[in-house]
Amino acid sequence: MLGFGTSQLKLLAKVTRLHQQAALYYLPQASVSSSRKRESLSEKLAKRDLVKDFASTSPNTVQKKHLASSTQTSTRRDDNSVASLPFDQLTQMISKGDLNKAELPESLKRQDFDSVVLKLARSDYDNLRFPFDFAGRIQKQKDQNVQSPIVIEKIISYETIMSIYKSFLDGLVENNTDLLKTNVETYFLSKLQPILKGLKQKNHSVELRRNVDIKEDNVELFNVNLILGDGLSTNRKKNRSILSYNTIDTLFRDCPITVYLKKKPGHEETARMKIQLEFSVRSCWYLVLMRKGEVVVDYNGKDGDYWHHLVLEGDLLELTQRQFKGAIAALNSGEGLQLTEYKNLTKEMEWKLIDFDGFMEGNPLLEYGARW
Repeated sequence: MLGFGTSQLKLLAKVTRLHQQAALYYLPQASVSSSRKRESLSEKLAKRDLVKDFASTSPNTVQKKHLASSTQTSTRRDDNSVASLPFDQLTQMISKGDLNKAELPESLKRQDFDSVVLKLARSDYDNLRFPFDFAGRIQKQKDQNVQSPIVIEKIISYETIMSIYKSFLDGLVENNTDLLKTNVETYFLSKLQPILKGLKQKNHSVELRRNVDIKEDNVELFNVNLILGDGLSTNRKKNRSILSYNTIDTLFRDCPITVYLKKKPGHEETARMKIQLEFSVRSCWYLVLMRKGEVVVDYNGKDGDYWHHLVLEGDLLELTQRQFKGAIAALNSGEGLQLTEYKNLTKEMEWKLIDFDGFMEGNPLLEYGARW
């Protein structure tokens, strides 16, 4: 069942001002549900000023310290060469504008592609990263959170989910990026392209097959997450580093929500509420890897049960900056959100596949450093 009712928003702690740059922004209060407990923000703020506490305990700051340490301990090198720099230092330099992506050596730009080609040439299939679980390790997932402030059945149908699933497999089979980009998020697609190029170059292909023993497809929702923030695009390549944001994880009507607050907010930028849905899908359709007409990697039907894992993301609402500030204040005061006050984007909802079988490791909306 894809739809779930709502429950009252429970707010335990009131947080005052976030920072001087955004005086009207307030942090959502932490809350507790019967199945999930989040750390109270008031406990963290009791003995410290909010800005000082956020600077010393937030994941962003922890990563900054890590990056700084990495920079200090890295081996000194010629300024004209960046090939030996650690990945996290490179991404930090790019995000700060100290290094232009165009200045990267070709060896780094083509690293993914070269790796794919090399492994295919060596028939190193066990170590070939591919966006489909041939090994049968993916199983039906246990429920993590299925609470949602919006009835899921009203914004996505079983037919839509299976259409995206089948279209993704067809795109891999046809080695067709134009077909894939219809439903696949841009950054995810950029990671698929080296694989598709490598397959073609080394005379490999993907074939779609059917398990006749599976009479009907099965779709199970097992996790729902909300994201609220300004200046956020589903296209990860357009987003700034997470270092540009203050991040708060809390609950809204018993549904986990991550709030991203820009450290330097723009007056004209709109904010959006996004939803991420994770599904377990069991289908009769599966893939095999071929080389010159022969199967070189088959699906492991002995250990696997033809379950796969896909994550979809879509935009629910659009808010002006004034509405965004008001929404944060409303959450803080305990009034909750009146979702009907904001621009509804669900009537023409555009779903994007952001991960399949864990290939993108969740494909977070924001990352440390810059996207490659």
